[in-house]
Amino acid sequence: MVRYSFVLESAVFLQVMFSVNRGAKLLNSSVSSSNGTIAASVTCGDMACTTVIIKLVNYGATEVDTRVQFNNVHNGQNFKSAVMQTLTGRPNDENTLDNTELIVPRTKPVDDIGIQMTVETAAYSVNILTINTK
Repeated sequence: MVRYSFVLESAVFLQVMFSVNRGAKLLNSSVSSSNGTIAASVTCGDMACTTVIIKLVNYGATEVDTRVQFNNVHNGQNFKSAVMQTLTGRPNDENTLDNTELIVPRTKPVDDIGIQMTVETAAYSVNILTINTK
């Protein structure tokens, strides 16, 4: 019997994370960090804005607290719940046959969501925060 093994590269995970969370329209917001190593986008998941998608990329070598502020949104736009999906690893890390899950997306619930919030972003990470509004 022939057995095949394969290893998913972190780039595949990244492509899936971004393609599934494209967003339908931009939201008026501001994103900042103490050291400036964050790239971000804030969108509605659909035209009715039943989800808010915040993409945060920390391209720096240190963990960063990132502040997100929604502009022209009242009462947290009825934010109900949120989860954050994170893909992170050191620059030379890679998945191997011996360690297939070194760099894989990890998902965790997020508390304290609102029109102003601070999100912790790991060094060298891509983070997608999905907030349900319905």
